[in-house]
Amino acid sequence: IIMLPLLLSLFLFLNDGTVLLGQDFTYPILPESGDSIEAFIPEGWHIIESASGDLNENSLTDHAIVLQFADVIVPENPELDPFNPRILFIIFKDPKSSGYRLVEQNNTIIISETPSLMDDPLGSLKIENHELKISFHQIYGIGSWLITNIYYTFRYIGTEFKLVWGRYFVFNRSTHDYKEVIFDFMNRTIQVESGNDDHPDKKLEETLTFELPELKPLKSIHKPGFWQVTENFSI
Repeated sequence: IIMLPLLLSLFLFLNDGTVLLGQDFTYPILPESGDSIEAFIPEGWHIIESASGDLNENSLTDHAIVLQFADVIVPENPELDPFNPRILFIIFKDPKSSGYRLVEQNNTIIISETPSLMDDPLGSLKIENHELKISFHQIYGIGSWLITNIYYTFRYIGTEFKLVWGRYFVFNRSTHDYKEVIFDFMNRTIQVESGNDDHPDKKLEETLTFELPELKPLKSIHKPGFWQVTENFSI
């Protein structure tokens, strides 16, 4: 999956089917506060996924929401798939009013459904135990036997969301080989299991440690699966 920069030179297919050449698409900047969820949704965008719960442990209901742009963007580069831009944003309930304040806007982590994929790559969006959990899955219809699942768990620490846990799982539909990598970023450990579904008694397991100066913020994750945590493992 290839996500594009915030400013794109592209073709834009409108709802009436017309094509505008050489247009620039710019992601909108969401307002810093609003009286309702709808106040954060720009014109031409709609909600495709949402989760509610207490993210900052103040017993108030917060929201994580994924928006999708209505029109399909077709990049000038023919090797790139058409896509609908998406935005993940997180709002906290304001304890001093009935409104909300914007805490996070990420324009790249929620990758879009494309023609080369058999399904929408966004698996789930949940808020559980004061943590934000996002999962992705990638199943290609042509050119690859691999099924890839990626799981992220973020916790609000200080003034931003930090990645505290992750899971990367890849399965080969042809050979039935698999590899599971679980990252514990709080304790700086990686658990690795590899094997074959047809031979469960021959799986290999190991636990590794790694160095990480500080927890990675959600805002710095641009594409799922592309953060090189160590020389051998990414998520």
